Amino acid sequence: MAGWAVTSLSARRFPLGPALFDLVVIDEASQCAIPHVLPLLFRARRALVIGDPMQLTHITKISPHREALIRRGNGLRSEWLEKHHLAYRRHSAFHAAERSAGGTLLLDEHFRCHPHIAAISNDLFYDGGLTVLTDTRGRPALPRPAVIWTDVPGRATRPSLGGSWVNEDEIRKAHDSVNYLLEQLPPEATVGVVTPFAPQAEALRRRLRPYDEERLRIGTVHTFQGGERDVMVFTLVAGDGMHPGAVEWVGGQLNLWNVAVTRARSHLIVVGDKERWRKRGGVAAALLETAERDGVPPRDSSEDALLKRLYQVLSREAGATVTLGETVHGHPADALVRGVGGTTPRAVLLDRGVEEGADAARHLRLMLHRRNLLGSGDGEAEAARWPAWRLYETDEHRE
Repeated sequence: MAGWAVTSLSARRFPLGPALFDLVVIDEASQCAIPHVLPLLFRARRALVIGDPMQLTHITKISPHREALIRRGNGLRSEWLEKHHLAYRRHSAFHAAERSAGGTLLLDEHFRCHPHIAAISNDLFYDGGLTVLTDTRGRPALPRPAVIWTDVPGRATRPSLGGSWVNEDEIRKAHDSVNYLLEQLPPEATVGVVTPFAPQAEALRRRLRPYDEERLRIGTVHTFQGGERDVMVFTLVAGDGMHPGAVEWVGGQLNLWNVAVTRARSHLIVVGDKERWRKRGGVAAALLETAERDGVPPRDSSEDALLKRLYQVLSREAGATVTLGETVHGHPADALVRGVGGTTPRAVLLDRGVEEGADAARHLRLMLHRRNLLGSGDGEAEAARWPAWRLYETDEHRE
Protein backbone atom coordinates (compact mmCIF):
# COMPACT_ATOMS: atom_id res chain seq x y z
CA MET A 1 0.00 0.00 0.00
CA ALA A 2 1.43 3.38 -1.03
CA GLY A 3 0.49 6.91 -0.05
CA TRP A 4 1.46 10.46 -0.92
CA ALA A 5 1.10 13.75 0.95
CA VAL A 6 0.89 16.83 -1.26
CA THR A 7 -0.66 20.26 -1.41
CA SER A 8 -3.77 20.71 -3.52
CA LEU A 9 -1.72 22.63 -6.10
CA SER A 10 0.67 19.69 -6.58
CA ALA A 11 -1.88 17.36 -8.20
CA ARG A 12 -0.26 18.08 -11.56
CA ARG A 13 2.62 15.81 -10.53
CA PHE A 14 0.34 12.77 -10.82
CA PRO A 15 -0.82 11.17 -14.07
CA LEU A 16 -4.04 12.63 -15.38
CA GLY A 17 -6.26 9.59 -15.06
CA PRO A 18 -9.63 9.05 -13.37
CA ALA A 19 -9.80 6.99 -10.14
CA LEU A 20 -6.01 6.88 -9.86
CA PHE A 21 -6.19 6.69 -6.05
CA ASP A 22 -8.38 4.43 -3.95
CA LEU A 23 -8.83 7.21 -1.38
CA VAL A 24 -8.03 10.91 -1.40
CA VAL A 25 -8.12 12.71 1.97
CA ILE A 26 -8.54 16.47 1.75
CA ASP A 27 -7.63 18.18 5.01
CA GLU A 28 -8.40 21.80 5.95
CA ALA A 29 -11.02 21.81 3.20
CA SER A 30 -12.59 25.00 4.55
CA GLN A 31 -9.39 26.77 3.43
CA CYS A 32 -9.45 25.22 -0.04
CA ALA A 33 -11.10 26.91 -2.97
CA ILE A 34 -13.32 24.57 -4.96
CA PRO A 35 -11.21 24.60 -8.17
CA HIS A 36 -8.13 23.58 -6.17
CA VAL A 37 -9.60 20.20 -5.17
CA LEU A 38 -11.23 19.25 -8.48
CA PRO A 39 -8.02 17.72 -9.93
CA LEU A 40 -7.69 15.60 -6.77
CA LEU A 41 -11.32 14.48 -6.79
CA PHE A 42 -11.01 13.53 -10.46
CA ARG A 43 -8.22 11.12 -9.50
CA ALA A 44 -10.14 9.62 -6.53
CA ARG A 45 -12.29 6.51 -6.29
CA ARG A 46 -13.42 7.73 -2.86
CA ALA A 47 -12.80 10.98 -1.00
CA LEU A 48 -12.72 11.96 2.66
CA VAL A 49 -13.15 15.71 3.11
CA ILE A 50 -12.12 17.15 6.48
CA GLY A 51 -12.56 20.75 7.56
CA ASP A 52 -14.22 23.23 9.84
CA PRO A 53 -16.48 25.94 8.37
CA MET A 54 -15.88 28.03 11.50
CA GLN A 55 -12.15 28.28 10.72
CA LEU A 56 -10.70 30.80 8.28
CA THR A 57 -11.82 30.46 4.68
CA HIS A 58 -9.71 30.50 1.53
CA ILE A 59 -8.38 33.86 0.37
CA THR A 60 -9.38 35.00 -3.11
CA LYS A 61 -8.13 38.00 -5.08
CA ILE A 62 -10.85 37.78 -7.71
CA SER A 63 -13.32 40.66 -7.39
CA PRO A 64 -17.08 40.05 -7.39
CA HIS A 65 -17.26 41.78 -10.78
CA ARG A 66 -14.60 39.50 -12.27
CA GLU A 67 -16.33 36.43 -10.82
CA ALA A 68 -19.63 37.52 -12.37
CA LEU A 69 -18.01 37.97 -15.79
CA ILE A 70 -16.48 34.48 -15.64
CA ARG A 71 -19.77 32.98 -14.49
CA ARG A 72 -21.77 34.60 -17.29
CA GLY A 73 -19.10 33.69 -19.86
CA ASN A 74 -19.57 30.02 -18.97
CA GLY A 75 -23.35 30.15 -18.90
CA LEU A 76 -23.70 29.57 -15.15
CA ARG A 77 -26.45 31.16 -13.09
CA SER A 78 -25.59 32.57 -9.66
CA GLU A 79 -28.74 30.99 -8.19
CA TRP A 80 -27.59 27.51 -9.28
CA LEU A 81 -24.09 28.02 -7.85
CA GLU A 82 -25.53 29.24 -4.55
CA LYS A 83 -27.97 26.33 -4.34
CA HIS A 84 -25.15 23.80 -4.72
CA HIS A 85 -22.64 25.79 -2.63
CA LEU A 86 -20.30 26.17 -5.60
CA ALA A 87 -19.86 29.96 -5.74
CA TYR A 88 -16.11 30.58 -5.84
CA ARG A 89 -15.86 33.56 -3.52
CA ARG A 90 -18.54 32.54 -1.03
CA HIS A 91 -18.00 28.81 -0.69
CA SER A 92 -15.05 26.58 0.12
CA ALA A 93 -14.39 22.99 -0.88
CA PHE A 94 -15.83 21.97 2.48
CA HIS A 95 -19.14 23.76 1.77
CA ALA A 96 -19.40 22.09 -1.64
CA ALA A 97 -18.65 18.63 -0.22
CA GLU A 98 -21.13 19.13 2.62
CA ARG A 99 -23.86 20.03 0.15
CA SER A 100 -22.99 17.11 -2.13
CA ALA A 101 -22.86 14.54 0.69
CA GLY A 102 -26.03 15.81 2.31
CA GLY A 103 -24.47 16.57 5.68
CA THR A 104 -21.40 16.20 7.86
CA LEU A 105 -20.08 14.20 10.80
CA LEU A 106 -18.94 16.40 13.68
CA LEU A 107 -15.67 15.36 15.30
CA ASP A 108 -16.82 16.64 18.64
CA GLU A 109 -14.08 15.69 21.11
CA HIS A 110 -11.78 18.63 21.87
CA PHE A 111 -8.36 18.19 23.48
CA ARG A 112 -6.40 21.42 22.82
CA CYS A 113 -7.67 24.37 24.85
CA HIS A 114 -8.14 24.82 28.57
CA PRO A 115 -11.84 24.08 29.25
CA HIS A 116 -12.59 27.73 30.10
CA ILE A 117 -11.19 28.80 26.72
CA ALA A 118 -12.86 25.99 24.78
CA ALA A 119 -16.22 26.80 26.40
CA ILE A 120 -16.29 30.20 24.67
CA SER A 121 -15.79 28.70 21.23
CA ASN A 122 -18.15 25.82 22.00
CA ASP A 123 -20.99 28.11 23.05
CA LEU A 124 -20.59 30.74 20.33
CA PHE A 125 -19.55 28.74 17.28
CA TYR A 126 -20.48 25.08 17.75
CA ASP A 127 -23.86 25.33 19.48
CA GLY A 128 -22.53 23.46 22.51
CA GLY A 129 -21.77 20.39 20.40
CA LEU A 130 -18.16 19.91 21.53
CA THR A 131 -17.13 17.57 24.32
CA VAL A 132 -14.13 19.21 25.98
CA LEU A 133 -11.65 16.60 27.23
CA THR A 134 -8.49 18.67 27.60
CA ASP A 135 -6.03 17.39 30.17
CA THR A 136 -4.56 20.52 31.77
CA ARG A 137 -2.35 18.66 34.26
CA GLY A 138 1.35 19.14 33.65
CA ARG A 139 0.93 21.81 31.00
CA PRO A 140 3.11 24.94 31.13
CA ALA A 141 0.89 27.49 32.85
CA LEU A 142 0.79 30.31 35.37
CA PRO A 143 -1.23 30.38 38.62
CA ARG A 144 -3.69 32.71 36.93
CA PRO A 145 -7.07 32.32 35.19
CA ALA A 146 -7.19 30.74 31.74
CA VAL A 147 -8.82 33.85 30.22
CA ILE A 148 -7.45 37.27 31.19
CA TRP A 149 -8.55 40.65 29.89
CA THR A 150 -6.01 43.47 30.10
CA ASP A 151 -7.82 46.80 29.82
CA VAL A 152 -6.08 49.25 27.45
CA PRO A 153 -8.27 52.20 26.40
CA GLY A 154 -5.76 53.26 23.76
CA ARG A 155 -5.85 55.12 20.47
CA ALA A 156 -5.79 53.53 17.01
CA THR A 157 -3.99 55.21 14.12
CA ARG A 158 -3.13 54.45 10.53
CA PRO A 159 0.53 54.00 9.51
CA SER A 160 2.05 57.05 7.81
CA LEU A 161 2.33 55.16 4.51
CA GLY A 162 -1.33 54.09 4.61
CA GLY A 163 -2.88 50.72 5.30
CA SER A 164 -4.97 49.47 8.19
CA TRP A 165 -4.70 50.13 11.90
CA VAL A 166 -2.10 50.23 14.67
CA ASN A 167 -2.59 50.77 18.41
CA GLU A 168 0.67 51.80 20.08
CA ASP A 169 -0.82 51.59 23.57
CA GLU A 170 -1.74 47.95 23.02
CA ILE A 171 1.69 47.25 21.51
CA ARG A 172 3.38 48.52 24.68
CA LYS A 173 1.10 46.40 26.85
CA ALA A 174 1.62 43.31 24.69
CA HIS A 175 5.38 43.88 24.95
CA ASP A 176 5.15 44.00 28.75
CA SER A 177 3.01 40.85 28.77
CA VAL A 178 5.50 38.95 26.62
CA ASN A 179 8.38 40.00 28.89
CA TYR A 180 6.49 38.74 31.91
CA LEU A 181 5.39 35.48 30.28
CA LEU A 182 8.83 34.50 29.03
CA GLU A 183 10.31 35.22 32.45
CA GLN A 184 7.68 33.34 34.45
CA LEU A 185 6.88 30.38 32.23
CA PRO A 186 9.14 27.32 32.01
CA PRO A 187 11.67 27.35 29.13
CA GLU A 188 9.69 24.87 27.03
CA ALA A 189 6.53 27.03 27.06
CA THR A 190 5.52 28.80 23.85
CA VAL A 191 3.91 32.23 23.46
CA GLY A 192 2.02 33.78 20.56
CA VAL A 193 0.91 37.34 19.87
CA VAL A 194 -1.98 37.60 17.44
CA THR A 195 -3.94 40.52 15.99
CA PRO A 196 -6.52 41.09 13.24
CA PHE A 197 -4.43 43.81 11.51
CA ALA A 198 -1.21 43.26 9.55
CA PRO A 199 0.39 46.65 10.45
CA GLN A 200 -0.13 45.89 14.15
CA ALA A 201 1.55 42.50 13.66
CA GLU A 202 4.49 44.10 11.84
CA ALA A 203 4.91 46.75 14.55
CA LEU A 204 4.88 44.00 17.19
CA ARG A 205 7.53 42.03 15.29
CA ARG A 206 9.81 45.07 15.21
CA ARG A 207 9.32 45.66 18.92
CA LEU A 208 9.81 42.02 19.92
CA ARG A 209 12.40 40.95 17.34
CA PRO A 210 15.22 40.04 19.78
CA TYR A 211 13.25 37.14 21.22
CA ASP A 212 13.67 33.48 20.29
CA GLU A 213 11.33 32.82 17.37
CA GLU A 214 10.78 29.24 18.49
CA ARG A 215 9.32 30.41 21.81
CA LEU A 216 7.59 33.54 20.52
CA ARG A 217 5.53 33.79 17.35
CA ILE A 218 3.82 36.99 16.16
CA GLY A 219 1.33 37.46 13.35
CA THR A 220 -2.18 38.00 12.12
CA VAL A 221 -4.84 35.38 12.77
CA HIS A 222 -4.12 33.78 9.39
CA THR A 223 -0.54 33.19 10.56
CA PHE A 224 -1.78 30.94 13.35
CA GLN A 225 -4.33 28.89 11.40
CA GLY A 226 -3.60 25.25 12.25
CA GLY A 227 -1.14 26.18 15.03
CA GLU A 228 -1.22 26.46 18.80
CA ARG A 229 0.71 28.11 21.65
CA ASP A 230 0.69 27.58 25.40
CA VAL A 231 -0.22 31.26 25.87
CA MET A 232 -1.78 33.58 23.31
CA VAL A 233 -1.80 37.37 23.63
CA PHE A 234 -4.65 38.75 21.48
CA THR A 235 -4.40 42.48 20.77
CA LEU A 236 -7.67 43.79 19.34
CA VAL A 237 -6.36 47.23 18.18
CA ALA A 238 -9.74 49.03 18.20
CA GLY A 239 -9.59 52.34 20.06
CA ASP A 240 -10.26 56.06 19.82
CA GLY A 241 -9.67 57.29 16.30
CA MET A 242 -10.65 54.08 14.54
CA HIS A 243 -13.39 54.35 11.96
CA PRO A 244 -16.60 52.68 13.24
CA GLY A 245 -16.72 50.55 10.12
CA ALA A 246 -13.34 49.04 10.96
CA VAL A 247 -14.53 48.17 14.46
CA GLU A 248 -17.64 46.55 13.02
CA TRP A 249 -15.51 44.61 10.54
CA VAL A 250 -13.37 43.16 13.33
CA GLY A 251 -16.37 42.38 15.53
CA GLY A 252 -18.19 40.63 12.70
CA GLN A 253 -15.38 38.29 11.60
CA LEU A 254 -16.60 35.28 13.57
CA ASN A 255 -14.21 32.81 11.95
CA LEU A 256 -11.31 35.09 12.79
CA TRP A 257 -12.33 35.27 16.45
CA ASN A 258 -12.78 31.51 16.64
CA VAL A 259 -9.30 30.81 15.28
CA ALA A 260 -7.64 33.44 17.49
CA VAL A 261 -9.31 32.14 20.65
CA THR A 262 -8.68 28.45 20.02
CA ARG A 263 -4.93 28.77 19.38
CA ALA A 264 -4.39 29.09 23.15
CA ARG A 265 -3.70 25.90 25.12
CA SER A 266 -3.37 27.19 28.70
CA HIS A 267 -3.97 30.97 28.76
CA LEU A 268 -5.63 33.54 26.52
CA ILE A 269 -4.70 37.14 27.33
CA VAL A 270 -6.90 39.70 25.56
CA VAL A 271 -5.52 43.23 25.25
CA GLY A 272 -8.17 45.80 24.44
CA ASP A 273 -10.51 48.58 25.49
CA LYS A 274 -12.78 46.85 27.96
CA GLU A 275 -15.72 49.25 27.87
CA ARG A 276 -15.64 49.70 24.11
CA TRP A 277 -15.97 45.98 23.50
CA ARG A 278 -18.44 45.47 26.34
CA LYS A 279 -20.80 48.00 24.71
CA ARG A 280 -20.42 46.44 21.28
CA GLY A 281 -21.23 42.91 22.49
CA GLY A 282 -20.46 39.84 20.45
CA VAL A 283 -17.49 37.53 20.93
CA ALA A 284 -15.35 40.16 22.67
CA ALA A 285 -18.04 40.74 25.29
CA ALA A 286 -18.24 36.97 25.87
CA LEU A 287 -14.47 36.87 26.37
CA LEU A 288 -14.70 39.75 28.83
CA GLU A 289 -17.49 38.04 30.77
CA THR A 290 -15.46 34.82 30.96
CA ALA A 291 -12.42 36.73 32.24
CA GLU A 292 -14.46 38.55 34.88
CA ARG A 293 -15.97 35.39 36.34
CA ASP A 294 -12.72 33.42 36.03
CA GLY A 295 -14.17 31.12 33.40
CA VAL A 296 -16.56 29.38 35.75
CA PRO A 297 -20.06 29.22 34.22
CA PRO A 298 -23.02 30.21 36.38
CA ARG A 299 -24.51 27.09 37.91
CA ASP A 300 -27.74 26.80 39.89
CA SER A 301 -28.00 23.55 41.79
CA SER A 302 -30.76 24.70 44.15
CA GLU A 303 -33.49 22.69 42.37
CA ASP A 304 -31.37 19.70 41.39
CA ALA A 305 -32.71 16.77 43.43
CA LEU A 306 -29.86 14.47 42.44
CA LEU A 307 -27.20 16.93 43.56
CA LYS A 308 -29.01 17.43 46.86
CA ARG A 309 -29.06 13.67 47.36
CA LEU A 310 -25.36 13.44 46.42
CA TYR A 311 -24.56 16.08 49.04
CA GLN A 312 -26.49 14.15 51.70
CA VAL A 313 -24.78 10.85 50.89
CA LEU A 314 -21.26 12.29 50.80
CA SER A 315 -21.78 14.28 54.00
CA ARG A 316 -22.34 11.07 55.97
CA GLU A 317 -18.61 10.42 56.01
CA ALA A 318 -17.15 11.29 59.40
CA GLY A 319 -15.50 14.71 59.28
CA ALA A 320 -16.22 15.21 55.61
CA THR A 321 -16.83 18.69 54.19
CA VAL A 322 -18.71 18.66 50.90
CA THR A 323 -19.07 21.50 48.41
CA LEU A 324 -21.05 21.39 45.17
CA GLY A 325 -20.33 22.93 41.79
CA GLU A 326 -16.54 23.04 42.11
CA THR A 327 -14.02 23.24 39.26
CA VAL A 328 -10.98 20.94 39.20
CA HIS A 329 -8.22 21.34 36.59
CA GLY A 330 -10.64 23.51 34.63
CA HIS A 331 -13.38 20.86 34.49
CA PRO A 332 -16.66 20.94 36.44
CA ALA A 333 -16.95 18.52 39.36
CA ASP A 334 -20.36 17.84 40.84
CA ALA A 335 -18.89 17.73 44.33
CA LEU A 336 -15.60 18.06 46.17
CA VAL A 337 -15.05 16.13 49.40
CA ARG A 338 -12.50 17.41 51.89
CA GLY A 339 -11.57 15.11 54.75
CA VAL A 340 -10.04 15.63 58.15
CA GLY A 341 -6.39 16.65 58.53
CA GLY A 342 -5.98 18.58 55.29
CA THR A 343 -6.03 15.55 53.00
CA THR A 344 -6.19 16.21 49.27
CA PRO A 345 -9.80 16.93 48.22
CA ARG A 346 -11.51 14.22 46.21
CA ALA A 347 -13.66 15.16 43.24
CA VAL A 348 -16.94 13.36 42.56
CA LEU A 349 -18.61 13.13 39.17
CA LEU A 350 -22.30 12.26 39.12
CA ASP A 351 -23.29 9.88 36.32
CA ARG A 352 -26.93 10.63 35.55
CA GLY A 353 -27.21 7.80 33.04
CA VAL A 354 -27.41 7.53 29.28
CA GLU A 355 -29.59 10.06 27.50
CA GLU A 356 -32.35 8.65 25.33
CA GLY A 357 -31.00 7.64 21.95
CA ALA A 358 -27.35 8.00 22.97
CA ASP A 359 -24.62 5.37 22.65
CA ALA A 360 -24.24 3.70 26.06
CA ALA A 361 -20.65 2.59 25.40
CA ARG A 362 -19.56 6.08 24.38
CA HIS A 363 -21.34 7.58 27.38
CA LEU A 364 -19.41 5.32 29.75
CA ARG A 365 -16.12 6.00 27.97
CA LEU A 366 -16.60 9.75 28.26
CA MET A 367 -17.65 9.53 31.91
CA LEU A 368 -14.54 7.56 32.79
CA HIS A 369 -12.38 9.97 30.82
CA ARG A 370 -13.89 12.94 32.67
CA ARG A 371 -13.38 11.16 35.97
CA ASN A 372 -9.71 10.69 35.18
CA LEU A 373 -9.33 14.36 34.25
CA LEU A 374 -10.57 15.34 37.73
CA GLY A 375 -7.97 13.24 39.53
CA SER A 376 -4.58 14.38 40.75
CA GLY A 377 -2.79 12.16 38.27
CA ASP A 378 -0.46 10.76 40.94
CA GLY A 379 -2.83 8.17 42.38
CA GLU A 380 -3.23 10.02 45.69
CA ALA A 381 -6.51 11.82 44.98
CA GLU A 382 -8.37 9.95 42.30
CA ALA A 383 -11.84 11.19 41.44
CA ALA A 384 -14.95 9.06 41.91
CA ARG A 385 -17.81 8.39 39.53
CA TRP A 386 -21.20 7.96 41.22
CA PRO A 387 -23.97 6.37 39.15
CA ALA A 388 -27.16 8.19 40.11
CA TRP A 389 -29.04 5.01 41.02
CA ARG A 390 -26.54 4.26 43.78
CA LEU A 391 -27.58 7.41 45.62
CA TYR A 392 -30.74 5.60 46.68
CA GLU A 393 -29.18 2.35 47.85
CA THR A 394 -29.45 1.58 51.53
CA ASP A 395 -25.73 0.96 51.73
CA GLU A 396 -23.97 3.40 49.41
CA HIS A 397 -20.99 2.32 47.38
CA ARG A 398 -18.58 4.40 45.40
CA GLU A 399 -16.19 3.52 42.59
